[in-house]
Amino acid sequence: MAQVWAVSLAVASLAIGMLGVLGVWLCYLFDAVARGRAPRTPPPTPQAASEEEEEDGKNGLSEAELMRLGGVAVLVSADGGEEEEALCPICLDAMEPSRAVRMLPGCNRAFHQDCVDRWLTISPRCPVCNVWAAPPRSPASSPWAPKTSWDS
Repeated sequence: MAQVWAVSLAVASLAIGMLGVLGVWLCYLFDAVARGRAPRTPPPTPQAASEEEEEDGKNGLSEAELMRLGGVAVLVSADGGEEEEALCPICLDAMEPSRAVRMLPGCNRAFHQDCVDRWLTISPRCPVCNVWAAPPRSPASSPWAPKTSWDS
């Protein structure tokens, strides 16, 4: 009778241990799924950076890179129904007609050009979604991104 209790206790301890390991693994799996996929690697930085910029500790885009970034348009007033006005996510002002707007490549979010240019001189990432806003290189050197199962 004592051997039955000993075997039962050993099996119960093993089962409890396995359930603990399974619980920890499920928590890890849930956390990994909740965070989403890993972020894309940042684009390579240009090697021709001057030593002055490196000494400044400036991480953002230069004026030349902002010019190459493109995506600048001027809004035209739309005569129509009462649509909800779009807001600039940085300053929270409305996107008025005749004010320059910049669309960031990668995430296609619109901002006032002056607001986002100030931001991009500090950080080369979108202020909303943190996607890299790198100026496009030549079309030959920037191939299409491979399609993943997340994009379908």
